[in-house]
Amino acid sequence: MFQQSTSKVIMGLESRTGPSVDRHSVENVLNKFTGSFSQTPPPFSAKKIEGQRAYKLARQGRPITPEPVNVHVERLDLLEFTGDLLRIRLVCSPGFYVRSLANDIGQALGCGAYLEALRRERSGEFGLETAVSISEIQQQGVAALAQIIPLSKLLQNLPSVTLTVRGQTRAAHGNLLLERDISNGTGSILDRSTSGVVDSTTWIRLLSQDGSLIALAQPKPRGLLHPTVVLV
Repeated sequence: MFQQSTSKVIMGLESRTGPSVDRHSVENVLNKFTGSFSQTPPPFSAKKIEGQRAYKLARQGRPITPEPVNVHVERLDLLEFTGDLLRIRLVCSPGFYVRSLANDIGQALGCGAYLEALRRERSGEFGLETAVSISEIQQQGVAALAQIIPLSKLLQNLPSVTLTVRGQTRAAHGNLLLERDISNGTGSILDRSTSGVVDSTTWIRLLSQDGSLIALAQPKPRGLLHPTVVLV
């Protein structure tokens, strides 16, 4: 959704690789799965095929082959290789299927592999250091609500503007925002060139006078902002 945000997911992967595979061959194969490449999602996934979720069709016993999608792996590290167990950590793009990666690694090694365990350590700006376990919530009860991250703290990697009172009302109704609806000015966020060309893929946080996140907007020609995701 947010094309200019950095979405990184670090995962631990354990897959059975077979006793005949050595560390050198594993490292060579892992190098092939870094950067951008095409990945086929697993049949049991939420991808849609002819308007239906792939997993629903797969459960009916129908042969399913989802369309390949472009994915990106920024980093892929081998953490452990003992016997038939392979443990890796990767930083990948949104929409990446680690189950498919395990299968593809096994195919490349010629021995087969499957995903045995998976742990997501970070998603975007949120990591395990700010996570709260279920047991902690059960122990703390209502007090655990204090650890909920407020909307105003989300997506801080995106640019933001503060709205006037009039702008807040217009944003709440999804109306286009003019320059007078923005109290701190648009600055360099919007391209108001005479050609009217703007980067419509940019997402901008719309903040109220007290700093609360009201909506997410996309720029339009001539300095206009369109509240696309309204949160109030």
